[in-house]
Amino acid sequence: MSWSSRQRDLAVSVGVLIFFIVILVWTYRFPEARGREFPALVSMAAIVLCLIDLVAHTDTAVGRRLAAVLTGEADPSAGILAHGAWREAVAILWLAGATLLIVVAGFLAGIPVYVFCYMVLHAGRPLRQGAIAALVTTGAIWLAFELLLGYQLYRGLLFEG
Repeated sequence: MSWSSRQRDLAVSVGVLIFFIVILVWTYRFPEARGREFPALVSMAAIVLCLIDLVAHTDTAVGRRLAAVLTGEADPSAGILAHGAWREAVAILWLAGATLLIVVAGFLAGIPVYVFCYMVLHAGRPLRQGAIAALVTTGAIWLAFELLLGYQLYRGLLFEG
C-alpha cells in the first residue's frame, strides 16, 4: 500500500495532535497546579494549530483556502521559495537562527529581531508590517508569560546577571 503525500501529511498531523492531547491530559495529573501552566498552555496552543492543520488537509472550500494561506500560495508576490528540499532547508535555517538569537539575546530581545527579519527578508513584507508583527508577537509573549503566568523569560547570555 502506497500512501500519498496528503495521507502522510494527515497522518503526521493526527499523530502530533494525539501527542499533545496526551501531554495536556498528563499535565492535569500534576499534584500542583503551578507546575502545569506552561506545558498546558503549550499543549493547548499546539492542539489548536493541529486542528487548523487538519482542516487545511481537507478537500473542502475552507480547507483549500486555509492550505493556500498557510503555504504562501495565496500571495505569490511574498517571495516564498518553491516547494521542496531547499524550502525546508531554509525554514530550518530560520529556526536555527532564531534559536541562536534567543540563546544569545533572550526572548524579549531575540523574538522581535527574528520576527522582523523573517517578515521583511524571507516573506518580502514591508518594513511597517514587519515592525508591527514583531511588536505584537513580543507583546503577546511578554503578556502571556511575564504578566499573566508570572514566569521570567530567559534573558539570554548577554543579559543574564
